[in-house]
This record gives sequence, structure tokens and C-alpha cells, in this order.
Amino acid sequence: MSQTNALLATLKRALRMRGITYRQLAETLEMSEASIKRLFSKKCQP
Repeated sequence: MSQTNALLATLKRALRMRGITYRQLAETLEMSEASIKRLFSKKCQP
């Protein structure tokens, strides 16, 4: 697993453990929910 994939998996797991949704994260970061989803999707990785 690449470092990027490992980091994304860790972040996703941490969000799930804390019950934080992509929508809540987007609001906190002042981003759209779609942008957050793209960042966490494998399509976004170079």
C-alpha cells in the first residue's frame, strides 16, 4: 500500500471512529462535501 493510500485509510478510519461525516468535515474546512469526497476517493490520487 502506498503512503498516500495508507494515510487516506487512516484518516477515513479516524473519521468513522469519531462519527464525523464528510459533510461535517466539509463545513469545518469550509469546503464543499463533493470536494471532500473527491479528496478521499482514489480518483483524485496522482
